[in-house]
Amino acid sequence: MKRILLACAVLAAALAAEAREPKKKPPEPAAPAEAYESSDARMGEALSAVCLPSPARCETYDGRDNLLIAEAADGSHAFLHLSGDCNFNLLMFAQSFTPKTPDGCLKAGDAITVADSFGAAHECRITQINQWKPEATYLPDPDYDQE
Repeated sequence: MKRILLACAVLAAALAAEAREPKKKPPEPAAPAEAYESSDARMGEALSAVCLPSPARCETYDGRDNLLIAEAADGSHAFLHLSGDCNFNLLMFAQSFTPKTPDGCLKAGDAITVADSFGAAHECRITQINQWKPEATYLPDPDYDQE
C-alpha cells in the first residue's frame, strides 16, 4: 500500500512539473528605426556620435514619440532615436534640451535632459543616431501622373 501511495505521489509530482509553462524568452526589442522614417529621403547613414551645443536646438519628427531632430555643434543635423519618457508632447513643448555629457558629444546609450514647461527634468536615452539631411531634394512621385 505504501508503495502505491509513493508511486502516486511521484506521478503527481512529475505531472505537475510537466504541466508548468516553460520559461518564455524575453521579446526582442523593436528596432529603433521604423520603416516609416527609414524610407524618408532625408534620413542619412548611422552615426557613432554627434556633438550638440548646450542647450541644443531640436525639433520633433512628424508627431512621433521618441524621435528628435537636433542641430549639431558643427551646423549639421542629427536624427536621434530615443527611449524613456520621451513622448511627442514632452518633446514638442520642451523648454530646453541639454546633453548629459560634459563635452556635449553623445553616442548611443548617452542621455539628454529635457526640461518641460513646468520645470521638471526628464531623461531621454539615445538608442541610435542618424545623419539628417534637411536640404535633401525630393524626387517626384512616380505614381503621380503629371500632365
